[in-house]
Amino acid sequence: MRRQTHPNLFICRDICRYGSIMTKLLLALFISLCLVSCANNSSSDKTTITLLHTNDTHSHLESFSPLDEPEQGGVARRKTVIDSIRDEVGSDHVLLVDAGDFFQGTTFYNAWQGSADIMALNALGYDVVTLGNHEFDRGPVALSRALSGDTIDIAGSRYPTEPLHVPIVSTNLDFSAEPSLFGKIQRSIVIEKSGDQIAVLGVITPLLPNISLCGTTIEVDNYLPSIQAEIDRLTAQGINKIILLSHAGYDVDITMTSQLTDVDVVVCGHDHPLLLPESAYSDGAPLHYLADKVVADYPSVSSDVQGNPVLLVGAYEWGKLLGRIDVTFDQAGHIIDWSGEPIAINAEIDADSELAEQVTSYKEPITEFSAVIIGEAGMYFNGDRNPGVRSQEMALGNLVSDAVLKVAATYDTAVASIINSGGLRTSLPQDIDPAIDLPPYNVTFGDALSLLPFGNTISTIDVTGYELVSALDNGLTWAFDSETMTTRSSGAFPQISGLQLTYCNDTVDDMRNRINPPAPCNAALIDGGVVTSLQVAGAAVNFASTYRIATNNFLANGGDYYLSLQQACNRPDGYCVDSGILALDAVIDEFDTLEPVIRSDEDRIVAE
Repeated sequence: MRRQTHPNLFICRDICRYGSIMTKLLLALFISLCLVSCANNSSSDKTTITLLHTNDTHSHLESFSPLDEPEQGGVARRKTVIDSIRDEVGSDHVLLVDAGDFFQGTTFYNAWQGSADIMALNALGYDVVTLGNHEFDRGPVALSRALSGDTIDIAGSRYPTEPLHVPIVSTNLDFSAEPSLFGKIQRSIVIEKSGDQIAVLGVITPLLPNISLCGTTIEVDNYLPSIQAEIDRLTAQGINKIILLSHAGYDVDITMTSQLTDVDVVVCGHDHPLLLPESAYSDGAPLHYLADKVVADYPSVSSDVQGNPVLLVGAYEWGKLLGRIDVTFDQAGHIIDWSGEPIAINAEIDADSELAEQVTSYKEPITEFSAVIIGEAGMYFNGDRNPGVRSQEMALGNLVSDAVLKVAATYDTAVASIINSGGLRTSLPQDIDPAIDLPPYNVTFGDALSLLPFGNTISTIDVTGYELVSALDNGLTWAFDSETMTTRSSGAFPQISGLQLTYCNDTVDDMRNRINPPAPCNAALIDGGVVTSLQVAGAAVNFASTYRIATNNFLANGGDYYLSLQQACNRPDGYCVDSGILALDAVIDEFDTLEPVIRSDEDRIVAE
């Protein structure tokens, strides 16, 4: 960066060289004026903003401990970090933003329907947020209620809430035909920070009508023309610092921003993008356990149409991280410097006591909410493990896999589903003795939560026929490892919908009972496997064909050794979408019927 010298210094130099004694006597006063002028001009030449950002927090208000990861997250700990940074650089220099999907994902959302998340956003002091698709999960009217701060009914009792005190921007959504939201959401907002004006815009995926319940009254405009038109309107007013909060996905953003002009920073969301510098996740680094989930450097640097740098940032998911980037602009609004990286929100951070108490108060009604009856079961859904859901087709497994496929087929084109039996933790309903108690049985939210307690979400993946059979081989054999000749997870056993299969029972029995070598399965579709036939949506599997299947995010990430699903999910040109919709909610929806729910053994999984 070229250093510029203030012109008044040359005047001072010339006076000193050529001036008279009388002139020199005035020099001290003049020099002081020069220096003041230099200092004032230098301070106005550039502006530094500390941008703090989150995305895809999904109602994770409390701290949590994901599988094989340390305790992390929680809004009370996040507030401690935010307040510390505000003290460090001054609140006037900090801009706190969120790129959407702060709703949905835990029982806080199930009970409070977004109000707990809104009250947390208020407590954290966000400056501006944009909407994600999950803010529309209950439709526009329900979103409006949450934003307005109307009371909420939880288990028959009314609870007060707060209106959102944070501006919402969504540049490519037109709410003019939706009265419940019209006037509550802006196309952009101009915020003054560091004595300068910064414009913030928001954009959401054009797939919104297909993956949410936004209805037909909200119009989704195209990304590029809507964003560029708003940027042009703002720059015409002399505003030259533009931040875009995007809920369209990192891959979309990296493509689209290169076709825009005058955008400076993009905060990415929707696909839970993890952007980290290598120093943060290399061996021994604090975030080493996230190494296989990193999609790009932090920040990811692109260029706009004019060749100016565009910084793309993202903070992964669930409030595990708080993104921080300090961006310096010159007088013309061009980025001249930046630094920073996401901050891990972990157990080393003390929780803000006031906000921690607030979150605890949100939990109290959830106990009552757990007793709410969601429907009736016309039978006892046995959740015994082995023999049971971890060794054979079961009505409980059919119920859950059907529910997952049904939901996935409403927003996507999934034709089948696979879930792992290890995710099914109890019978349904609980505390029933089917030998004494006769159906129908009341099923409560607490029953459903005990069955599916892990908060797994529904993912859809494109897999080849070969990958699908390989995944089923893995599950049926309890993730048998041919090198060590041992099984690794009985919970891998699949429960399926939209599929019918046969397998070599003798081979599987030997593997499970550690009889080595196991009996050969000569009819296996894959050498070394156990599946001998597979039908997908009623037709024989074709290894060369591609099938869109629904599963949970655990299996999509290779959990229970479903490595073929992980491989398909990570394929650069593949399709792998985490809907953010809880499998728990899918099962609850199954009980939203006038008739008691039943399932039967349908020969989906047949041992031969």
